[in-house]
Amino acid sequence: MLVKHGKTIKTTATPLAVSVFDNELIMVDSAYIFYRFDSSDFSLIEAKRISTKYEPHHNLYRGFHAAGPYITVTFSGKNTIFLLNAQGKLENVGSSGWHAAQVESSFVSVENNYFLSGGQDGKIYIHDLQSARMIGSLPQKPDYIATITVGQSSNLIGSSSFNKTVTVYDLDKGLVLAEFKTEEVAQNLLFFDNDRYLFAACRDGNGMVFDIHEQKLLSTTHYFNEWPTAITYSKDHRHAIVGTRNGYLYAIDLAKNSKRFNVKIREIGISNLYINDQHLLVSYVDGVNEVYDLNVGEEAIKRHIEEQNYTAAREELNSNILLFLHPVIALFDTAWESALEAAKTALLVDDLGRASLIVSPFLFDENKKQQFHALIGDLENVAEFKDAFERKDYTKAYELAEKEPLLKQFSIYKEMEDRWEKVISAIKMLIQNDLEANKPKCTALLRPYITVPEKRHIAQNIMNNAHAFIQAENAVAVKDYGEYYRLAAKRPFLKETPMYQKLGALALRILEKVNDLLKHEEYAEVVKLAKASLHFAPIEADLKAVIQEVSGRLKFIAAIKANDLHTVYELLGQYDTFSYLQEYVAMDKAFKQLVRQGMEYAQRGESEAVYNLISIYLEIPYRMDKAAQVMKVSFLNELRLAVRMDEQVDWIKSFRRYAELFSKDADIKQLAQLINKSKALEHVPELTDMEFGYRKKEVPASIIVERDA
Repeated sequence: MLVKHGKTIKTTATPLAVSVFDNELIMVDSAYIFYRFDSSDFSLIEAKRISTKYEPHHNLYRGFHAAGPYITVTFSGKNTIFLLNAQGKLENVGSSGWHAAQVESSFVSVENNYFLSGGQDGKIYIHDLQSARMIGSLPQKPDYIATITVGQSSNLIGSSSFNKTVTVYDLDKGLVLAEFKTEEVAQNLLFFDNDRYLFAACRDGNGMVFDIHEQKLLSTTHYFNEWPTAITYSKDHRHAIVGTRNGYLYAIDLAKNSKRFNVKIREIGISNLYINDQHLLVSYVDGVNEVYDLNVGEEAIKRHIEEQNYTAAREELNSNILLFLHPVIALFDTAWESALEAAKTALLVDDLGRASLIVSPFLFDENKKQQFHALIGDLENVAEFKDAFERKDYTKAYELAEKEPLLKQFSIYKEMEDRWEKVISAIKMLIQNDLEANKPKCTALLRPYITVPEKRHIAQNIMNNAHAFIQAENAVAVKDYGEYYRLAAKRPFLKETPMYQKLGALALRILEKVNDLLKHEEYAEVVKLAKASLHFAPIEADLKAVIQEVSGRLKFIAAIKANDLHTVYELLGQYDTFSYLQEYVAMDKAFKQLVRQGMEYAQRGESEAVYNLISIYLEIPYRMDKAAQVMKVSFLNELRLAVRMDEQVDWIKSFRRYAELFSKDADIKQLAQLINKSKALEHVPELTDMEFGYRKKEVPASIIVERDA
């Protein structure tokens, strides 16, 4: 069940935008009514109708969005989006009318200082959050934009279109990173795991996970019987909370693309979800807003698990299923290992009832349930295994363990493996002392294992290749690991020995140390340790890669200090991780400030000033698209303002110059219509065979071509 806070908020129409800031909850509903509530007791502070002129939007409209004090609002059938600021008195920051058709979706990103609008024209525009001016646009889609979202920790934009595509756009680079096809329209999107992956909740009921870096679909799971209509993150950002048109609430583990729970909470559709540290607010299409407490039972669960009273802890989960999304759920994972060990002990004495009782509080987790069910799949094997061990019939015990691998999880199996290690150590000692004289003793020690295929193979190799084993042991004794791995390469049976495994574990620890030093930018120590460890064959390639990366980093840092932009961005293209280096972070901050300054000129159509500021980046592939995007905004505004000197402008040549750079796109068509120059634009061919021209043509300092005198 879900635990209500005890408060229900009622709005006149369907809530379409919800946000909390400065102890206030703000909303706008589909009838254009703005609400302000006290976020502590949810009492109404203010209700204000924004407009009475227009028909209300439908109850699942996506053109409203709120984050912090900012709200985007559009009016029914209109192509203009308004930005409101609810900090103090509700104010209109500004508006943007670049869309050629009705706005269908929007998203406010306070962290990135912009908001997005998507329209029926297939366009997504980027607007400055302080002025509402257009500062960029994404490539046009052939159908309506269904939804837009923004990444958690970067400048990634995710969008879906009614042509059944999902697109990921990198705002920092100014280009499309990936595009995915879906069977049905993706109604909701969420980035997760540092924006490496994207989750899409689609109209056909499927939840899809895409790997952005690899540009591929990872998994598809069918969840919903009705459209998913609202989405938000859980507190820990590991789960998606999804509401549907038939009143169901789903919690989805994003990494596994699996359902954690679903519950029907009303018979009516969910229009919006909002979450903070304390509450989950669920808004419905009839104007009801229910507040649920996320934390009821948290302290009790902690206490019960500390007391190992897992049944009581599980009962607390049952009383508030939202705790499944709370970080406290991790305590069940921590306690599971000891509970499973206790269950194994009970199974060894054939007490299935006690084993089931021990694990039952944990079986809400499908993986744990499968693990336990596999463990008890054949209780007869467990009893037989225990009996063989007690009779020291290791041959039989190993045979059973090979047939039923889960038996290897029992402590008895570990005891057998420990005994085997001691036998091997004893045989090696006997071989080193006097192989011929001690052969009978070695044979006697190996007798219990002679019919165990895996052990027999190792035993025979030891006896038949005693000299090689002694050589290998001696190499390790004097820490000549290079010699040891050369021997192992010539004699593969050495790779099956515990020594090889131990050295492998040591090699991994060395690699971890190298990576830790690299993380802390201790480059001299990284190279020193990596070069000294190259004789560890399993990690040799990794160590060489690290040494090469350090060389690249040092070159990268030197290029930053020398302001050698071409080298900096060439190396950044090879090593994405360099973008996290403090030297580059400072440089990137300066670049973004340059872009902001350029955009101020661009809003005034001062293209030459923009060009003088950022032209160097038009020659650098890594930044070329972003720089050209700023120039494009400037050119559009330059053309818009050029109407003042109409008679001096050769509009056809000016439009053609633009089209040769950016194609005859939706932006120039919309502008031509706004300034009443569509007829001039008709004389410019579509240039459909061209790629984005600024990649291969020189960008001018001005887009205007003056008439011949």
